[in-house]
Amino acid sequence: VDLFMDDTQAALEKKLFSVRGLKELVDQYYKKQSAEEKVLLMEFVLYGLAAYSQLNRDTLDQHVLFKDLFSSVFNSEDEDFGLN
Repeated sequence: VDLFMDDTQAALEKKLFSVRGLKELVDQYYKKQSAEEKVLLMEFVLYGLAAYSQLNRDTLDQHVLFKDLFSSVFNSEDEDFGLN
């Protein structure tokens, strides 16, 4: 998921809700928080997973990119290693 610093709230929510299982994880542990707080917690979870090396986080000028550390290893569409 690619989070831009100037994303609107709606764009941020759409991107975070597209991460499979993220909303359910936050809902499981934070049932009483408001919708706005849950969006913040979803982003916080991504930063936490990156801090513990479960996700890769690249911070560039105007955005933060979170991605699976092993996605390029198992997804041959990401990079061509000359195996085809």
